[in-house]
Formats: sequence, structure tokens, C-alpha cells
Amino acid sequence: MTGRAGMSESVAVLALVVIAVAISAVVALFLFPYTRSVAVEERVEVSAALNTLPAGAAVLRVTVQNAGSSELRVIGIALSGQSAACNPPPSFPSVPAGKSAEFLLDCTGVTRYGKYVVSVRVMTPAGSTIETQVPVVAE
Repeated sequence: MTGRAGMSESVAVLALVVIAVAISAVVALFLFPYTRSVAVEERVEVSAALNTLPAGAAVLRVTVQNAGSSELRVIGIALSGQSAACNPPPSFPSVPAGKSAEFLLDCTGVTRYGKYVVSVRVMTPAGSTIETQVPVVAE
């Protein structure tokens, strides 16, 4: 009978080890859950038109198309070239994925047929910025 008792003890110890490993595995799953990284693509398409008015004034029309997969926040629009400057709106809205937003900015120092560059900066949900530049000719 001592042989059977020794065997019972080893089976019991083995069962306790198996249970301890199973419990450890369950705890590890909760502490370190398996996460799958999902690729997020961020793309911005910008178009611009610069229409001159009398006395060097102009209106800059900028369309920002969010061609990515998550919402983007416009953080800046600027016009560079010669001595042009534009007044940005007080705030920029977010542009949902697959949507576009249009901005009208009042500008000064613009000459008809002058060549300029429009820079648009957007922020991704992860906090990185994307800057897109588009050439434009004042008409």
C-alpha cells in the first residue's frame, strides 16, 4: 500500500503544478493582454485658390480633404511668397475621415499672377503633424 500512497502523492503534486501553471497563465493574460496593432493610414489632400481683390488684398480658399482613416485636426494654414500674409480663422475644426473642410482666409500683400505656396498643417490622433504644401498662382 505504500507504493500506491507514494504514487497518489506524486499525482497530487503533479496536479497542483498543472493547476498553478494554468492560474499563472490566466493571470498573465489579464496583466499582459494580447493586442493586435492596427495600421492607421493618415493622408491629407489640399487644394487652394487665391483670388485677388483691389489694393493687394486677396481671398485664399483652401480645401483640406482627409483621405486617411482617422479624424485629423487642422492646426495651421499659411501663405508664403513675396510679402503676402493671411489672417487665419480664430479656430480650425477637425476633419473626420473621408470628409473635407473649406477655409476662407483674408490676405494682404498679394499681387495678381504672383506665385505663392500654401502650407497646411494637421495633427493626427497620435500627436504627430503632417504638413502639406501646394503651389498657387494669384488670379
